[in-house]
Amino acid sequence: MWGGMRSTRKVRILVCSDAGAAGRELLARRDVSLEWALTPEEAVAAVERRLPHVVLAREEFALTFLRVTRLRNVPVVVLLESDGWDRRDAYFDAGATVLVRASNRDRILEALSEVCGLPTPSYPRVPYADVLDVEIDGSHRLLESVELSPTSLTVRDFPAVPIGSTCKVTFVMMEPPVTVSALVTRHQPEVGGSITGLAFNAISDDERRTLLELIETKVRALDPLPDPVGLTADLSGSTYTLDLFTAMEGESDNDRYHEMLRNLLAAGDDLSVVKAPRWLKRVRRHMTELEERALASGRAPDYAMAALDMRIDLARSRAALMLEVPSPKEVELCLDFCRALAIDSVESDFNDLCQVAEIRAALLREIYGSVSAPDGQQTPATDVASRRDAPRDWS
Repeated sequence: MWGGMRSTRKVRILVCSDAGAAGRELLARRDVSLEWALTPEEAVAAVERRLPHVVLAREEFALTFLRVTRLRNVPVVVLLESDGWDRRDAYFDAGATVLVRASNRDRILEALSEVCGLPTPSYPRVPYADVLDVEIDGSHRLLESVELSPTSLTVRDFPAVPIGSTCKVTFVMMEPPVTVSALVTRHQPEVGGSITGLAFNAISDDERRTLLELIETKVRALDPLPDPVGLTADLSGSTYTLDLFTAMEGESDNDRYHEMLRNLLAAGDDLSVVKAPRWLKRVRRHMTELEERALASGRAPDYAMAALDMRIDLARSRAALMLEVPSPKEVELCLDFCRALAIDSVESDFNDLCQVAEIRAALLREIYGSVSAPDGQQTPATDVASRRDAPRDWS
């Protein structure tokens, strides 16, 4: 960690089946480390590999998962169906910490804040991948933005400066370009780089209005996408496997990107020494050990390389077409692939199976991480019930 800078932890969340109405937001957030399991076996393997800060489980998943794992030291938030309150005693007796209606996004986020400290921002935030001209200490740097709100911005690979340092940020791709003053507020390390938070400290009403219009445009772009729910529906009877997926889509033509990724793997944490597209470096930052092994040696299940190719195809498509929202076909293919991944990995050994939930979350983020929903209004507190005897400090 760089001296003089504050590190912020990522909240690790294991999603079982889906995250209800909060799925899009969680997939878009950069302060959350997600794993997304579609079977109890995947969920148990994921927990045994690395304890999450919280488990988020739909009703179809909850009792089986709670009984198998006997978790008592990790909070479990159960997402209830419309009639789920009638089954509350069974969930609490099995070890559930909080019950929340699956359709109530705001209460799900509030429950996550309660049990694991997940921040609930007051303003809408959207992923914003663009080039910025940042002036700090008299020098200019071209840096990549990550996320934008009306009051703040996150930037990748910012210089190592103390918290409280001031800088000027120019949004060079806007027409006309907009320049604002900002303070460095936090630093968060990640694979092959870092994410730095900036808070605007001098911004005019016109500049803020411009940012709000941009954010509202990105939020509206989310509407056509289906929610990432129902991924386990009829999974046990499904015949949709990765073999069928490959037959439908044809063989991958990603050989040159595979070679670039091998070079990026060899470069370790310093990805700047390898010439590769920005979107591919982002793929590299989030590859799992299983995908790395498939790429480096081929000694991995077929689904590992298939998942990596899916991730490359999704990221390359949006970069090539300059689209922030994927096409309906891409969404459908990704969701079908996520279901097929559960079927093809069912016989995997522990070392491989425990990474499947992480791979699935990464794929879903290629779709839903492009835009995020705004914070909504608070809803009545009767939609959430917490165990009165449950500890509140889960950190």
